[in-house]
Amino acid sequence: MKVAGLDWATASKDRAIAIIEWDCNKIFIRCIRNNVSDRCIKRLCTDNKLSVVAVDTPFGWPKEFSRFVYSWRPCQQTAMPPCSCNFRYRLTERFVQKKAKLNPLSVSSDRIASSARAWARIVYCRNLFKQISIFKSSENRKLPEIIEVYPAATLSVMGYKAKGYKTGDNTKQAREKAQQTRKEIIEKFCRDFRISQAFSICRTHVPTHALKESDHCLDAFLCAFTALLHKREINGWTVWYPEDCLDVIPEDRREKLKEQIQDEGWIFFPKKKGDRCPVSFFDCRCRKSR
Repeated sequence: MKVAGLDWATASKDRAIAIIEWDCNKIFIRCIRNNVSDRCIKRLCTDNKLSVVAVDTPFGWPKEFSRFVYSWRPCQQTAMPPCSCNFRYRLTERFVQKKAKLNPLSVSSDRIASSARAWARIVYCRNLFKQISIFKSSENRKLPEIIEVYPAATLSVMGYKAKGYKTGDNTKQAREKAQQTRKEIIEKFCRDFRISQAFSICRTHVPTHALKESDHCLDAFLCAFTALLHKREINGWTVWYPEDCLDVIPEDRREKLKEQIQDEGWIFFPKKKGDRCPVSFFDCRCRKSR
């Protein structure tokens, strides 16, 4: 079984893809590639040899944000702005905050909105809608499922360093520190999950050390690894599904929240076997609107 991960960005030079394979109870890294064009992404998302393509970008916007922006008129008394939490974050991001102890970028108020818009354009132009999965799915597909993932959440929940592996500061010292962090992450991953870095021979593939040299390539690998957990349990790890959370919600609220998740999208990230969803994870902590 082969799955792929896509570290998405608006600029091709900031994108990367990874393909890994599960074979004989072992994980093989088959391809790592950066500087990925739209055409390459279309081929990836429609490759019937892949079971899943996991993408690191928001698939939707907060429902209350969308509703407010649609109805707002600056010269009319139209709609009261939603609270900051509901304006900035989707339900899935609030769940990530509680379980992974991270604060995802807001698709409605941070620069990642441009990335989400660019991805939405790809989905629309390539007609990928029917391939996107939000809930559990057992149906057989001719084309790969496409799911939303969050690499930092994968690292955090599984006990790896979720911060410091990206090269934000461009100084030599910062680059070397980030590179060392990536090296430690990938080496521990390979030990923990018996991962073989067996690359196909192809001049378009970057060398094995790309996972340590590039945070984009490492993110793509983490996306692919999460895609694999979506298809099978490994070492007691699977992924969180909306159903895991909706099952603990009172029935009178369940259908409405399910529709909201359907509209906003869902972040798939690792779940340890036996872990349970907190009942209060949907609750908004804002005291008042601003």
